[in-house]
Amino acid sequence: MPVFAYEGRTASGKVLRGNMEAPSREAVINRLRAQRIQPHTNKIKERGKGLDRDISLPGFRKSVKTSDVVIFTRQLTTMIDAVFGDDCRAPHSYVVEATLQDGVGIGPFAYLRPGALLRTGAKAGTFVEIKNSDIGEGAKVPHLSYVGDTTVGVGANIGAGTITANYDGRLKHRTTIGAGVKGGVHTAFVAPVVVGDDAWTAAGSVITEDVPVGALAIARSRQHTVAGYADRVRQAVRQES
Repeated sequence: MPVFAYEGRTASGKVLRGNMEAPSREAVINRLRAQRIQPHTNKIKERGKGLDRDISLPGFRKSVKTSDVVIFTRQLTTMIDAVFGDDCRAPHSYVVEATLQDGVGIGPFAYLRPGALLRTGAKAGTFVEIKNSDIGEGAKVPHLSYVGDTTVGVGANIGAGTITANYDGRLKHRTTIGAGVKGGVHTAFVAPVVVGDDAWTAAGSVITEDVPVGALAIARSRQHTVAGYADRVRQAVRQES
């Protein structure tokens, strides 16, 4: 069923805007009036009319460019002013002013914000947010990560739970992650920072300095294990009681 953007005014003068699934534009107008909302008829239009060609994309097997809001119900994905190449996959995702080249896979539940560019064969996985970043060919940001103001090189693999800390409270800075980089889980890249090609980062690291080509960066405290701690706590509780 089509989705329509609408605008109307309540009896108190409040302007309401939103989206409504309905069989026709006239049905939207009638529903608004039934709710005592005066529709602005010139503002009611079907979403998805901005496609550059009249095509159906059940699996994103053809290139598409949107200049409006498009909701693909089979993949449950919303695209707003987005560009998708051939053979893209994007289940349950939200894409705004972003570009996906051929063979890109995102989601489920990925959020691509303005300026995101995913090059051929790249991946942005579950609960990944990407903003104003260039993700290189075949590069992967698989899980639970935020990548903002970043360049990621060809074939790099960003570990789960990675963030690029791009904002210092006043200015935003850029992170550069080279080709073939292997990022450990829960790595924080504190921008501005450059990670050279084929470098590695250890899990749980906070990277604040540039990492040379082919190097391993470890930036975390050493683990200290206190034997018998649970017994000590139980004993202290008994003594207090």
